[in-house]
Amino acid sequence: MSITPETRMSCNVLVIEDSDADYEGIMRATREEGISARFLRCRDGDAAVEFLFGPVNEGEQRHDLMPSIIVIDLNLPGTSGDEVLQAIKADNDLQAIPVIVFTSSSNIDDVRRAYRHGANCYIVKPETMPCFKDIVTRMLRFWLDTSSLS
Repeated sequence: MSITPETRMSCNVLVIEDSDADYEGIMRATREEGISARFLRCRDGDAAVEFLFGPVNEGEQRHDLMPSIIVIDLNLPGTSGDEVLQAIKADNDLQAIPVIVFTSSSNIDDVRRAYRHGANCYIVKPETMPCFKDIVTRMLRFWLDTSSLS
């Protein structure tokens, strides 16, 4: 499948992030760099589980909201990012969705655990905004423009 602006716009990117500042940083980078996709947000692990596994609202189809990629923080209130990752990768309908761990933890045990649980990528959040923007831009350009998504 050829990636065009139209197919990119049909990609849903689910961002599971409790930090308003980090989520706004992601959105600012996408706007400034012209990255086209529909961004959906869950503010904690419980909301992510409800969104991904809960009932669909009347008039909606689950496939219309299904993410093409998921960006998840590990350090979430409620259900942890690691638990959400495990649930995604254990589900037959969701396990093929690329999950990018984007977190402040550089702990090698967290990195290993995330990959063991099926993460497709593990990125430590940079501390400065220029680096944050650069990493977000490169991450999303790779997954939305370079890789093939189902």
